[in-house]
Amino acid sequence: MALVAAGISILATVPGAHAAAGPQEGGPPPPSPVRAVRAVDRELVPRHLVTGSLRSAYEAEVSSREAGALIAIDAREGTSWRKGDVIARIDDVRLAAARLMVGARLKEAEASMLSAEAEAADAAADLASLEAVTAKDGVSERELRAARTRASVSAAMRDAAGARAKALMAEMQLMEVRLNDTRICAPFDGTVVERHVEVGEWVAEGAPVVTLVSTTEFELRLDVPERLLTGSEAFGDELTFKLGASGREIRARDVRSVPRVNPKTRTFRVLASVAGEGLGLGTGMSVAAYLPGGPPAAALVVPKDALVYRPGGVTVTVVKGKDEGGMNLTGAAVSLPVSIAYELEREVVLEPGPIAAGDVVIVEGNERLFPGATVAASIIAPKTTDSATGSPAPSEDQR
Repeated sequence: MALVAAGISILATVPGAHAAAGPQEGGPPPPSPVRAVRAVDRELVPRHLVTGSLRSAYEAEVSSREAGALIAIDAREGTSWRKGDVIARIDDVRLAAARLMVGARLKEAEASMLSAEAEAADAAADLASLEAVTAKDGVSERELRAARTRASVSAAMRDAAGARAKALMAEMQLMEVRLNDTRICAPFDGTVVERHVEVGEWVAEGAPVVTLVSTTEFELRLDVPERLLTGSEAFGDELTFKLGASGREIRARDVRSVPRVNPKTRTFRVLASVAGEGLGLGTGMSVAAYLPGGPPAAALVVPKDALVYRPGGVTVTVVKGKDEGGMNLTGAAVSLPVSIAYELEREVVLEPGPIAAGDVVIVEGNERLFPGATVAASIIAPKTTDSATGSPAPSEDQR
């Protein structure tokens, strides 16, 4: 009582009492700072979402070219191989013995060929000597005819011996090829996805040993509605597609259309090549891509950063306030549901809906906002892209 009477406040002795001298408790919080851009209308070529899959550019059942017992196989499911690596071996004992026999016959044939060549040269020399003298020198017509016959026979025997030697040389080369074929090699860089035989089994000629798929080169296959076939020349030589599982963007090259419509699905196929080394791609992956089609039309564009993915769908947060067209706007944050028509590089085109050109859409800080929260938006110019042409720039994976 005495302290109160003396005019001394008890609060002055309480620690932290000066902290209460700030803004009045219970007042509204300050606006949350965010960054935003204005939605814009652009003249763009419409793009259509199509789906498809990835296939290995090369997939083969690697087979044995020689029949025999399998004596070794190093290839197992999931192992990777380079072109030319030996993945299995066939017993070559019989072929090696056959090669030795062919080699011996070849040596005999080469010796016979040398003998026949010498005989033919001798007969030709005798004939030349007889023909150099005349009948008046004591050479009869019969002797001359006999010399000519011997020379012809010797030449024929020489040619026959040479032909036999060449045939055996070719047989020797064939034996070398067959022996080499007992080593089953990878025909391209790839990974084994299935093994068909085990060590000790008899492998028939042409029987599959392993199934090998390429892991460095892939082929993109898209099923495209037939209505886009007439404009398929506008697809270009490259396109960007997304992996269905992760949404990762990858560049494909050498785009080509197959002008044959499937009568059941009313679609035609678009193919492209994908260099997939080091990208973790696999055959059978689902993919999606946007393909151009139709004349240019007005499209409402917002940055991808403006999209907020929620369990109920995709939303864009706009700032509702007194907009005088400046670079700042304070107002309430309102989340509006949107539908994506198609995607560009860093922007998306929205289907007609609650957002219009000129609306201020939040691109930074939109994830943490509560509906109706007051925000102070700094309006920035959109990043420069090539989206005005509808052509996405290269993704990070392909630069």
